[in-house]
Order: sequence, then C-alpha cells, then structure tokens
Amino acid sequence: YVHFSQSPKCLSVDGTAKLTDAVIQQIEYSSRSELEPARQLLRRLRRRDIYTMVFEAPLLPGTDLTSVDITSQHLVGTYATLRTEGPAVAIPNADPQPTFDHLPEQLDPSTIIIQFLTLDYGKGEQNPVNFVHFFTDSHSVDSYTIDRKEVSMLAPSIFIDKHIRVYSCSSDPSVCTAISIASIYYLQRFLRTLPSALPDSTNYPHLPHSFHTRFSTPKRPRGG
Repeated sequence: YVHFSQSPKCLSVDGTAKLTDAVIQQIEYSSRSELEPARQLLRRLRRRDIYTMVFEAPLLPGTDLTSVDITSQHLVGTYATLRTEGPAVAIPNADPQPTFDHLPEQLDPSTIIIQFLTLDYGKGEQNPVNFVHFFTDSHSVDSYTIDRKEVSMLAPSIFIDKHIRVYSCSSDPSVCTAISIASIYYLQRFLRTLPSALPDSTNYPHLPHSFHTRFSTPKRPRGG
C-alpha cells in the first residue's frame, strides 16, 4: 500500500481511478524486493493462514479498560508470573485450575495482538433514530423526527457494542493456549462478564479438551 500510494498515479485524479483491485495481482507478480512482505501476506490470506483469536469478551458500559491497561507486555509478564509463582487469584468456574504442562516456558510479545472492537450505528453512543428525518408523503418538503416512545417500547438503551479480542500470530496450539490463559488471568480484574467469556470448544478449537473441561461453566440445577 505504501509503495503504490507513493506512486505518481496517486497524485492525480485520473491515476487514482486506475488504482483498482488489480494492485493485488501487481504485487503477487512483481519481483520487487520491497514488496516481498506484501507478497507473503497475500499468500497467507489465500491459504487462510491467519491469526488465531484466543480470547474475546464484551466490554459492558462502565468498564474502564483501554489500550493502555492491556498490552502484549502485560500478558507476557502475567504468564511469566503464573509459571513461576502460580495464580494469585483463582479463575471463576475453573475447577481444578489449569496447569502449564506442555506449554511454552515464556511468551514472545511480538506474537500477541490486542484489538479493541467497536460496533455502532454510525453515531457512536447516540441513538441513530434521532438523526433520521421522516416525511408524510413523497411530496412533502418538511421533515420531522420520531420520539423514542413512538418507535417501540422495545427500543434499546445502548447503541454501541465494545469487545476486546486477543490474537496469536503463532498457530502453535501450545502458544495459543498460553496466551489465552494469560489473557483470562490478567483481564479478570477488569471484566465483570469474564465467566461467560471463557474459552469453549466451539469458539476456541485450538485449546485442548482438558482446558475446555476445566473452564466449563457449571450447569444450573433444574427447578423442581
């Protein structure tokens, strides 16, 4: 992208219009050494050799968690502490607590990617319906807005969804497991919804079966 954006073609409107999806083929068939990282990335995408998501949790309103509070170094340090001293606080619903057998001795921060994902309706935390103007018919020139109570009594009160995701650049199952454990231990101090966000065999197939069993949420007894 940097290579082609610095091209003279991008300095003119006509040149920019010619910069289409064909740029992908140009990168793949190019022999330029500076485009080798881009070629490797495209090969990985075609092979579906993408990063593995090892942890995900919703951020409820009022959750004070930013990119400053969690970095790859935080997770590396947490994992190192767990390996040497053991967990200071038990993970909820994990009985027995997970062990570190067959896991790496340490983690590489360059293999950890932390993403804060925000989904909304284009207006952030504001109600998008408040910005929609309606007309009585196709000939009207005067518009009006609809009050929240006139829309529906089932209208939501929160219009933004925030999640935190942790990815592993390594496809090694032991590394993915180690990063996932470190994420859970570190983030349980911030996230009130952590028990419901623990790994399961559907969302995290890279984790061993014993890990899913230890972290499974206990079933509620049926009422009599």
